[in-house]
Amino acid sequence: MACPVLGALTYLLFGINRLHSRANEWKKKLADNRRDSLQPFLPDMLAQCVPEPMQTLSRLADKVSNQPLLAGNAISPLFNGDEAYPRMLAAIDSAEHSITLSTFILRNDKLGKQFVDALSRAAERQVSIRLLVDYMGFRYSFPTLKKRLKKAGLQYAEFMPPNWPRTFPFLNLRNHRKLLIVDGRTGFTGGMNISDHHCRDSRQCIPIEDIHFLVEGPVVTELQSIFAEDWYSSTGEELEGALWFSTPETPGSTLARAIADGPDDRFNMLRQLMLGAIGSAQTRIRIMTPYFVPDASLEEA
Repeated sequence: MACPVLGALTYLLFGINRLHSRANEWKKKLADNRRDSLQPFLPDMLAQCVPEPMQTLSRLADKVSNQPLLAGNAISPLFNGDEAYPRMLAAIDSAEHSITLSTFILRNDKLGKQFVDALSRAAERQVSIRLLVDYMGFRYSFPTLKKRLKKAGLQYAEFMPPNWPRTFPFLNLRNHRKLLIVDGRTGFTGGMNISDHHCRDSRQCIPIEDIHFLVEGPVVTELQSIFAEDWYSSTGEELEGALWFSTPETPGSTLARAIADGPDDRFNMLRQLMLGAIGSAQTRIRIMTPYFVPDASLEEA
């Protein structure tokens, strides 16, 4: 008798994997605004810019993601927190106009406090700051850093806090994005939350190994757009203009595309592109992931 009830309850808590975001109209507006500014950075001819075996995948990404492939970027890998966090903190300390930071976990530890302190110093310099932390990720440490953030007067929001019963069906939909964009020009993204556990410290029994990336160039505009969408969904505030979106520069020669995946209209986007990437492989496939749980279609590919 209890199974149908428990089954229905479990589905409500964890089974719904789509979210029709209230930011859909805002996303369209944002896409229209950025299209003109990014036009100069679109590769002229795909055949000249992308190796022939990768052109089919590039066309698939165009259709599936509706995100442009942009030229002129510079991307540097940063291994573990020992390399990533000092660069991120230095970027925050050099900020002149704006900082946007999104993370799943902001842990109340030495590293987390360093980030809050750096953001506080930036706020004292009149830098505009927006911080977005997932509601569940905030609670990976107790007490949380919320009191420290409020004391510093930092503007922050929690992604999808409980609002019964409206958000009850979406309890399992969390924001795992990790984005830091400084002055709309310098970006950091990758797999690392803000936590001591990503540093190779002698006190850490099992440090978490991961990679972040320092990103410069037109693709940073796309990263900022993704943050702006999440921020609007959480707060209703529209981030627009030169304060948040600087004129794109071309510090490198790397082609890059920012692809956001989530439980909204982008549902299953990365899965489709992974299938396309596997199908395009000529000589080898390399996979780096903390969670290797392929479905039947990926196993078949």
